[in-house]
Amino acid sequence: MADKMIAWIDVESTGTSPDRDVILEIAGIVTDMQGRQYGDSFSALVDTGSISEAMRMSDPVARMMHEESGLWSDLWNNGSQAPDRVDHDMAEWLSETAGSSHVVLGGNSPYLDRGLMAVWMPVTYSHLSHMSVDVTSVSMMLQDGVSVSGYRKSRAHRALADAQDSLDEYRYYLDVVKSMAEQHK
Repeated sequence: MADKMIAWIDVESTGTSPDRDVILEIAGIVTDMQGRQYGDSFSALVDTGSISEAMRMSDPVARMMHEESGLWSDLWNNGSQAPDRVDHDMAEWLSETAGSSHVVLGGNSPYLDRGLMAVWMPVTYSHLSHMSVDVTSVSMMLQDGVSVSGYRKSRAHRALADAQDSLDEYRYYLDVVKSMAEQHK
């Protein structure tokens, strides 16, 4: 197994404030630094106690996004698990998939996901390194700094699809950087 592993984790929530908003869905994929996947992915719907209350307190943009993506419907119609159960299961998945070392958090603007996990998924959060791979920052640097064509995102707004999209975008830019490095040899 590689020294550094990346956990491509995406959180769908009621908004952007870790202290006020709650996690509705969380998913992850573990890879090495080259983007090679290890093990199976993880995905879970999180029980908010009251879906009606979660919808009411949800940021209007998040509420509409989750309506369009089908997340609200899945929360109503499919089994969700208590937050502490999801936290335990995800932490166990990370441990089994990535080993005992702290895992680098990867994603598009993962600061929000990290903040929500710190509050709502503390056991999972404890498995994360202080380091992050922020694909949004890489994208901005390569598109604006050296005029690299941008990656076309799926914009599914579902946790597992978005984690996969972040990983695919990372692989795209990794190939671009490798190609640029080859040209400069």
